[in-house]
Amino acid sequence: GMLGPAVMLPLFGYTTSSLLAAMFVLSVLMGLATINLSGVLANHLDIAPLNVGEMQGITNTVATLPGMASVTITGYLLHHFDNNWMAE
Repeated sequence: GMLGPAVMLPLFGYTTSSLLAAMFVLSVLMGLATINLSGVLANHLDIAPLNVGEMQGITNTVATLPGMASVTITGYLLHHFDNNWMAE
């Protein structure tokens, strides 16, 4: 699924010397992510063709909750460790 974009993202960090190389790596990364997204969206249609809207609403809500919770957890950790976010 997302293995291709996961491989391309660190490569994007190493393309500091060439704008063309950075654009190429980012384009491939986004293209691979888009291909994955088309499979995810079609999966809802395969599972429940009559309730696609409800399925997408439920799955998107469940997928968003960790993103919302991570902000609070990160704030707590930064406060608890005196804003020291560097790995030691």
